Amino acid sequence: MSRKKSNVFISYSRKDKDLIEPVVNLIKAMRDNLVFQDIQSLQFGEKWEPQLMDAIKESEITAVFWCDHSLKSVNVQNEYEYAIALNKKVLPIRLDWTPFPENLAQYHAVDFAAWGIHEGGGIHGYYVNESRYQNMADKILIDLIKLENG
Repeated sequence: MSRKKSNVFISYSRKDKDLIEPVVNLIKAMRDNLVFQDIQSLQFGEKWEPQLMDAIKESEITAVFWCDHSLKSVNVQNEYEYAIALNKKVLPIRLDWTPFPENLAQYHAVDFAAWGIHEGGGIHGYYVNESRYQNMADKILIDLIKLENG
């Protein structure tokens, strides 16, 4: 079974799934088939890592949700480094005050650190009301559309 091509690859730490997923779902609701997110887009019965690398290669933009968990994730690092190596557009999305690595810091970022949505370094402390998710999704979607249009 083949998967549909998406314009945006979503890179994030699985530890942040509960925070990222509602935002991604709102973006998908506004623009169908815009994003590739592993848990919603991978094909069962196939090796996951080649699917991720193919999705990055096929996407125009890699959106990197960045926080302390992403910093510690080898998969997130592999994903954004591969996108950079392919000269893809990269949109870092800062969730907390974790500094970007040098190669990711070169890209203009969407910054939600001051929103305090990632305090405590774990998913159990998250409380983001529905309007805040909508505001995050709106801002990210606007920036993604700007990147798509050059």
